[in-house]
Amino acid sequence: MPDRVVAEYRLSPAALTDLDGIWDYAARTWSVGQAEAYVRGLAADLDLLVQHPRMARERRETRPPECGKWRFRRLETLNVG
Repeated sequence: MPDRVVAEYRLSPAALTDLDGIWDYAARTWSVGQAEAYVRGLAADLDLLVQHPRMARERRETRPPECGKWRFRRLETLNVG
């Protein structure tokens, strides 16, 4: 049986606050449905990056790779059985 890579992401408290702000802004500006769609879309994009980490471009101009309050770390767990 081949090794299986288990990957996940965790959002910092600051990132969760940012997501709440995105939801609030979208709900006030457009609708609750649009706010839900934005947050679901962001979660789907993060899930996609977890499953296919090489599809994103590494930002070499920052060390460690950062964007605002977000810090990206790669965690891989190999299950050998």
